[in-house]
Amino acid sequence: MQKPIRLKGKKLRDLHAAAYERDGGLCVECGKWIEPGNIPHHIIKKSHGGPDTLENLEMLCIYPCHYRKHH
Repeated sequence: MQKPIRLKGKKLRDLHAAAYERDGGLCVECGKWIEPGNIPHHIIKKSHGGPDTLENLEMLCIYPCHYRKHH
């Protein structure tokens, strides 16, 4: 089994910025504008081996969309 990709520091911030830019600063579920600097959602949770990759990130508004994904 391959270890998931884990980033820190500037590389992680740059990845988050790339996800924000790719998604146009909008929630991919409802289209609501998201403030810059918000952390994207991991599609496959890190706790389940989800990697820090652009393909595994999506921008979600905090409420209700991100909340719904976790509850």
